[in-house]
Amino acid sequence: SDGFFLNGILFRVSDVARDFVQKLLMHQNPDEIALQNGQSAFLETMLTSLGREADAKGQHGYRNTCYGSLYVGYKGKYDEFYAKQLAQYAECFFSELERLAGPYGYRDSKHIGFLKTYLWRNNKALTFADVSNEGTLLPLPNCFHGLRVMPHWQDNCFAYFLNDYASAHLSQGAQRNCPDTSLFFLNKFYGGNDYLWFESWSQRHYYKSSPRVLIYTWCTENSFEIFANEAFWKACYAHAHGYDLVFSDQLNVSGVKKPAASAEGTFIDTWYSDDFMWAWNRDVQRYLFSGNYDYVFFVGADVLFHKLYLDFPLWAYDTGHDITIMDQDYV
Repeated sequence: SDGFFLNGILFRVSDVARDFVQKLLMHQNPDEIALQNGQSAFLETMLTSLGREADAKGQHGYRNTCYGSLYVGYKGKYDEFYAKQLAQYAECFFSELERLAGPYGYRDSKHIGFLKTYLWRNNKALTFADVSNEGTLLPLPNCFHGLRVMPHWQDNCFAYFLNDYASAHLSQGAQRNCPDTSLFFLNKFYGGNDYLWFESWSQRHYYKSSPRVLIYTWCTENSFEIFANEAFWKACYAHAHGYDLVFSDQLNVSGVKKPAASAEGTFIDTWYSDDFMWAWNRDVQRYLFSGNYDYVFFVGADVLFHKLYLDFPLWAYDTGHDITIMDQDYV
């Protein structure tokens, strides 16, 4: 297992969300590489947050049980040692996650929401293919390869991660113009007025308009050419909802170690370098602290928004938590 795939994370702008992102930076190490270039630091911060909740309830919190497997030396090369550390950390992470938040499909937390990828009916685990007609599962914000083995997965994914396979099967290339958004008012997610729909759904009446949403992607300049299709559909989606969209290449990173590039010096070597993978953590804080947004949706440059769900409002992922991420299992 690789642990959680971090894409499609919804931050409700709050002190808790800001504190969470700030604490990620505590795991930057100038002498060693964190597993998966900082992804495991997010998971470690998640365990720490859940541990504080347990402590507050008088239960046994998190005691840095997995921390010893977090770093892989200074080269960061994917070799036998790296694979062993990754497997060891993933096993520890999911064990602690289940202890602190509950098993897959039933996780519970005050501050972190875990979006379900299946439901239970008559003691049987149902996938979204089984219940899609019931409208009980939201379209999934992070369809990585582990979910793309389920039947009819194309029909229930808002966004695809690691989407080489997905793009080839969606026939969703960039177009000259975005789809006609007036058609959205006939769809199930819009009630004709996005603001009133949100007010009714959330039972929050202090907004004078629809929530202010930012879609945030950290990327490099050359990624626009590589992921032009993904950028196009993000722009269409943001325009349809009146959301702000930021593609940032700010590299205000210090205190991290770059993995050694391969002899070929491929795009992948550079893209997954430690400084690139950490860049969003520091940069996104200026939007979380700006006071201009109610939600920030973090998503990678290589993620494709499915045109089937261009009508779906991101704030509907908010399950009453400061941070919402799609639940994932240890496989």
